[in-house]
Amino acid sequence: MTVFIVRMVTSVIFVISIAVYFKGGKSVVDDIKESRRTTGKTYISVLILFMTMDVMAIIAALLFTSFGFFTSLISNVYLITASCIIFVIFKSLMILTRYMYLGRNWNANITINDDAQIVTNGPYNMVRHPIYTFSIINYSLFCISFASLPVLILSSFMIISYFVLCNIEDGILDGNLAGYDEYKKSVKYKLIPYIY
Repeated sequence: MTVFIVRMVTSVIFVISIAVYFKGGKSVVDDIKESRRTTGKTYISVLILFMTMDVMAIIAALLFTSFGFFTSLISNVYLITASCIIFVIFKSLMILTRYMYLGRNWNANITINDDAQIVTNGPYNMVRHPIYTFSIINYSLFCISFASLPVLILSSFMIISYFVLCNIEDGILDGNLAGYDEYKKSVKYKLIPYIY
């Protein structure tokens, strides 16, 4: 019963955070259109669309796992509880990072606002894409806290997508945002400090 409650609370927090983060899905649609218009690269729009669909599938998989329709590979209540609590902490850090450090410069697509500036404080002085780092950690935690085969597959797709997205974003920012080349030299790691 405890595992069910912990998983349900985590699922609800994830759903609410996704709804708030993407303004009920409206900003995702707008961002896909804007990304295609500004970059002219359809593959970015397709990747964002697939990632959005994957998030919806993950929500379903989390709920199905919580209700026991999918078999969980992990049953240790302490491990599941700890990973769910850590998930909530990292999800909160991700949202705080977005609002505290990026503000108006953030959007789900990869475009550069006219008044965009490079952010170098907070987590941005360790890695260039900390929001993606937090997302990768969150999806990795789902693999522990829910641990059903569908969650593992869907979360793995999201983790890989964030690595791809990070490289795409680096390329676009490098050529279009003044000072980004110097920033890349001072902050060498894209996602994982001292590793990548």
